[in-house]
Amino acid sequence: AMNADTARQLDLLRRSPTLPYPVDAERREQLSKIAVGLASTYGKGTYCSKTLHKWAPEGSKDDCLHLDELSEVLQDPKATWDEQLEAWTGWRTISPPMRADYQKFVELGNEGAKDIGYADVGAVWKSRYDMTADAMEADVERLWQQVKPLYTALRCYAGKKLREKY
Repeated sequence: AMNADTARQLDLLRRSPTLPYPVDAERREQLSKIAVGLASTYGKGTYCSKTLHKWAPEGSKDDCLHLDELSEVLQDPKATWDEQLEAWTGWRTISPPMRADYQKFVELGNEGAKDIGYADVGAVWKSRYDMTADAMEADVERLWQQVKPLYTALRCYAGKKLREKY
């Protein structure tokens, strides 16, 4: 028996991890290895291009760019459309080899969520807002309907400016 405030604090601690790990030790270790491997693969990801070599770090021995350098291309107003398109395309070549590991990552994360009483990791995330998942989804939809006209107008404006530039 405990008071409502203590019960709420314990519940918040139980669902506070971004990724709930499974109870089974072997599955928990597997999830840890996958999480580290995915972060490492993504962090070490490179895309090689002769076209984008001017964004490569000074003294670089090859024409390979890391994600932060590809980000610079995407953010550089002096980059041409073709350079930005290649940087965007190159960025997207880094993640496909991670697909199988990511699918297992999601599976194990959902298993951990079920172990603490939730349907999946998404339900754990939604539970942090002191409302039910259905109430959260309804509130998000209500807010979206309020900002949608502004979003649509901004999207049209940005599209027009991009067409003028490119």
